[in-house]
Amino acid sequence: MATARHAALDGSEVTLSADADMSFPMTAFGFVRPRGMRSPQPLNIFPPGKSDRLLADAPTAFAEVDYELLAEADVNGGVLRLARIRRPTATGGARELTYGIWEGTTGSISTSVRGDGAAMEDLFGRLRFRQVVRGIAVDSPVDESIRPLRCLKQVGPALVEIRPLTATVRRSLPRTAGRRVPAGDMYRRTETGRDVLVVTDTAAVYVAPTTSTDEHVDVAAGLSVTWGPRA
Repeated sequence: MATARHAALDGSEVTLSADADMSFPMTAFGFVRPRGMRSPQPLNIFPPGKSDRLLADAPTAFAEVDYELLAEADVNGGVLRLARIRRPTATGGARELTYGIWEGTTGSISTSVRGDGAAMEDLFGRLRFRQVVRGIAVDSPVDESIRPLRCLKQVGPALVEIRPLTATVRRSLPRTAGRRVPAGDMYRRTETGRDVLVVTDTAAVYVAPTTSTDEHVDVAAGLSVTWGPRA
């Protein structure tokens, strides 16, 4: 049985244990309200080095997207790297935005704004966050009105999405008991689909296959997940 621990976007410790490969990194997502901003802002938390990996992959992975590197700025103990992105839309036009990645020693934060580089620097000036041992903890208020917090990690042959068992998430869960497994109740997501759901005491865990077999079901049945307190 292998165990991995990561930080969710709000700094909560997410602990996973399974009889499977746990060496893959975890990414964290959520919407927050930085000080003085009227609208929630989406943030993605990646392992450190996200901007370097993106620059290496962009020429071949995003051939239809035009991007221009703008600047770097020292922000909150790390480096904020900015780029202007222009991508085609379904209607034949183009959408332009500013993309930013803040790089620290324990993680990266990425997001985008419709404004220019100054708007991105203003956003990060308002955003409250800190580096923790297993990632980044965002201290600005979380906003679940659009989407709950979530974490994504590959566990062996399964792609696992984890959400904290908040009131918002509970409303979307089955109301009947599922198949009992050591960590809680397990359900098929749909009658015809292969994805499964495991509900533990603290998390809703959505498990999808990464192969053509159903090995992910066995991984899900033996998977233990805890969404713990904030760091």
